[in-house]
Amino acid sequence: MSESPAYQTAFRGLPTKVLEQDWTALSPSEQHAYFVKNGFLVIPGAIGPEELEGMRKDIETHRPFSSVPVMLKAFFNVPSFAPTIDNPKILPVVKSILGKDVICFKGDYLSKFPTTRDKEAYERGPLHVDFAIGLDAGDYCNTSPSWLNVAIYLTDMSMEHGPFTVIPGSQNYHDLEPGVDMEQLRDEAQLLFVKAGDAVLFYKSTVHAGGINLSDEIQHILFVSYRPIWARPIGKVKEWPRSFVRKTSGERRRLISKLNKGVYQGQRYDRFKHRWKSSMMMLKRWFEEVTGWS
Repeated sequence: MSESPAYQTAFRGLPTKVLEQDWTALSPSEQHAYFVKNGFLVIPGAIGPEELEGMRKDIETHRPFSSVPVMLKAFFNVPSFAPTIDNPKILPVVKSILGKDVICFKGDYLSKFPTTRDKEAYERGPLHVDFAIGLDAGDYCNTSPSWLNVAIYLTDMSMEHGPFTVIPGSQNYHDLEPGVDMEQLRDEAQLLFVKAGDAVLFYKSTVHAGGINLSDEIQHILFVSYRPIWARPIGKVKEWPRSFVRKTSGERRRLISKLNKGVYQGQRYDRFKHRWKSSMMMLKRWFEEVTGWS
């Protein structure tokens, strides 16, 4: 019997190899080079202790893990989550990778509840890429030709907390099809342990997996996703709520505004203007053919 698609396969054991890297020792140029080579990067201490404490208090107050749907709606409803969009330690690194003109097209909150599975069996989810998967009907945000995810951990990662599994360099495995079983790559997988406040950047085509929470506490993770302005998806995407955008200003507002616009031939793309110009060009050609004028 053939195996099911990736999101239906049974959970598998964690990798035995742990990735060792002193992230604090990397200069900005070394961070860029590391991401280009490996398809991911850790920014240590992206969220400071005081900010972390504020987020934890907000989580206790607003209880986003009890809302439905949990991820996107919860991100809007917890005040201390919004500053992650233009975080001063994360955004410059994102721009160094994707270019200075970027859009933050999505923000999510994920709560991982303790599982009732055998606590002696450390497990992970299926290996996958984020490109073109996990989409709601009519939302094409994950189909952009170039984008990356930023996972911000609010909990120290241990074996019990289900650490991040990643396959370094897999962003260059261009034969992989999104949404299919990728377990043939499991021997290349490595574990990535991060601390609360650390951010993990990973490219849309980097093969990775989340872990199963076997601890006794809820695990909290924030996700913010960025793409270059030029990298328009194949269809329309959901805009950030107007009520949320109105509460922002400056760089943060620019990052989350007008997600369905991009860059066309070096200029910001406006679908109406583009169609109007195309129509005028066609009319001009027809006129020249009919009258012989040029």
